[in-house]
Amino acid sequence: EHTFLTEGQALGHLGSWEYVAATGMTYWSDEECRIYGLPPGTSPPYEELLARHIHPEDAPLLDETFREALRTASPFSLEHRIVRPDGGVRVVQDHARPHVDGQGKLLKYTGSTLDITHFRQVEEALRQSEQHLNSALEAAHAAAWVSPSIARKASPTRRMRVLGSSSSGGKDVASQPGTPCMSGSRWAMPLWQSMQVFSPDAR
Repeated sequence: EHTFLTEGQALGHLGSWEYVAATGMTYWSDEECRIYGLPPGTSPPYEELLARHIHPEDAPLLDETFREALRTASPFSLEHRIVRPDGGVRVVQDHARPHVDGQGKLLKYTGSTLDITHFRQVEEALRQSEQHLNSALEAAHAAAWVSPSIARKASPTRRMRVLGSSSSGGKDVASQPGTPCMSGSRWAMPLWQSMQVFSPDAR
């Protein structure tokens, strides 16, 4: 059972930890250690965690969030950056819940840490790609044209809506196949793979 849990955490990049209120001691799973770039079996004290393993810009927010949770015995969630011993920076998402006794006294926290670095990197790459596309359209004085075949297939929820385009009046572009939309407009959903881009000089 322990091996099954360990392998599952490793596959999902999901670590787990426990904080004992009476002693202030923490206990980390093997995957929690791996996320932080530490050897399995490592469980750094909280103060050391803040000073050495949490990104300096995020440490104050993590400390404030955790201390408030301890004071109120309430669950908390937080996204923040960590710094590995080799200098690598990762983005993680913590979720934790309290355990109290019959009188409501806090006994411990159990929590999970999910490594979401890859997801944030993909989001940033997509954001930059959209920026580059918009810049290219503006620089070329180009327009985006929705193919009639694409427009017929697009469901209402996936159609592009042009914002601030006087030519469309803010209407659903996908309902007007072949309608040119001047560059500089922004789309609620980037569907540039479904668009053909042309220069006004080529018409």
